[in-house]
Amino acid sequence: MRGRQPLRTFCALGLVALAIVVGARGARAEQMLSEAEAVAVLRSRLVSDRVYPHIGADCLYFERDDVSPSAIRFTVRYDQAKCGGDSVSTLLDRFVVNRQDASILWWYVPEDRHYPYERFLAFMHCIDACPTSESPNSYRCYESCRPN
Repeated sequence: MRGRQPLRTFCALGLVALAIVVGARGARAEQMLSEAEAVAVLRSRLVSDRVYPHIGADCLYFERDDVSPSAIRFTVRYDQAKCGGDSVSTLLDRFVVNRQDASILWWYVPEDRHYPYERFLAFMHCIDACPTSESPNSYRCYESCRPN
């Protein structure tokens, strides 16, 4: 009988470990953002940070590009048909929302690279300070804003 005690202990520990793993997976799945929640997080940040000050919040729409277990990729567009323009929508930016911690990454297309949302805000504020596109210095200003 004594020889079975370590086997029982081993089996009991195995069951406890299995319960912990299954419980952790369930808890993690409950905490994952849904697509609607991810859109709400992204919309809320863009609007509260006044990233696109000349575009009303109702004129933004979000296209889901890709969903993975850890993140959802979105394209943010300006809905011109809804907001007084032609029927073409304008691509504004692309983002990735982390489904576990709701952090946001910005996809900087010219470099095919993701940056933290805070870097995106700095870029947008820098661009807003540049002269208008008619100015000969506008391109130089834009280049100086690049996030790298």
